[in-house]
Amino acid sequence: MKVDKNQVWQLLMVELMAEKNRLLQRVRFFENKYGVGLADFKLNLEGEKNEKFKNWDDIIDWEAASGLLHIAQKKLDEVKNGDIELAQS
Repeated sequence: MKVDKNQVWQLLMVELMAEKNRLLQRVRFFENKYGVGLADFKLNLEGEKNEKFKNWDDIIDWEAASGLLHIAQKKLDEVKNGDIELAQS
């Protein structure tokens, strides 16, 4: 089967946009749940006297989703700019 670079580019774009959307939905879930952004939530959580372990679990998930969202956006930008190279197999 022959596949040209444009087809690979389109498939990669769709995959990266889907991943970005999934991660963005996860970040927004936490923003809606707590009514603040990640930085404010961390400040509030660190200032609480009574630890809520569920909140710490959420912050781990939230930070992971946020970090992966930045990575996905960077990859998406690279692909949009044509910064991809097809490896020979």
